[in-house]
Amino acid sequence: MLLEGDNLLLVADIEQAYKEALIDLQEQVWGRIRTYREVSYPEMPKPEDTASRDAIRNYYSKSRDNRKYGLYFDLGAMTGFVYIEINHRFYFGYGVPEEAKASERKRLLKLSNSIAGSSGKSTELFWRFPKVNINLYTLPRADLITLRDPVKQQAIAQDLVDGMYNLWVKGRDYALSGR
Repeated sequence: MLLEGDNLLLVADIEQAYKEALIDLQEQVWGRIRTYREVSYPEMPKPEDTASRDAIRNYYSKSRDNRKYGLYFDLGAMTGFVYIEINHRFYFGYGVPEEAKASERKRLLKLSNSIAGSSGKSTELFWRFPKVNINLYTLPRADLITLRDPVKQQAIAQDLVDGMYNLWVKGRDYALSGR
């Protein structure tokens, strides 16, 4: 049936429209993340924000180097940052710049290991998925239904931001304690 008439062209148009809808939905979640963070935790520094519409579009184009974009907040009192990022799924955690000294990374790793609930290994800095954990890459039907739901979008945003903020506070307190 696809080869009959203009059906194949229609499928291509639908596929492009589907991709644009996914971009719109993911952009909505990022907007909710930004808004919730600004309203709930204005004391946090201004983030480096790489979650642009172009980054989202590149994510769905399946080109190389199209993952790992998001919001990055400097810890300030110690080397490192907290982030909300995407790599097929949303997640949040600690990070250190590539140019950080080994001792600075080790210090943040020590803090990471003192916090329960990391999805990573003990050799990795703390990171965790939100409670509503959807796969944005393959988008199974259930995840697509979740992504379309504004209430669930907000739940994802709040879980990510609250978790990231708690890490930011722990990092600030840890640095001020002189450990």
